[in-house]
Amino acid sequence: MSHKLPMVSGENLIKFLSKRGFEIRTQSSSHIVLQKDWIVLSVPLHSELKKGTPFINFKAGWG
Repeated sequence: MSHKLPMVSGENLIKFLSKRGFEIRTQSSSHIVLQKDWIVLSVPLHSELKKGTPFINFKAGWG
C-alpha cells in the first residue's frame, strides 16, 4: 500500500509549524527561518514544495 504525500506550499508549511510553537526568526530571500527551542528550520517560500521537504519535518516527530 503506497501513501501519497500531499502537495504543500511553503506558506502552508509555515502556518502549520507556527501553530505548533515555531516562531519566525528571519527571512533571507525566498526562505524563512523558524525556531522552536533548539530546532531551527529553513522553509522555502515556493508555491509547491518538493515532496521530500515536508517529510523532513515528519521524521523530526511532528507527523
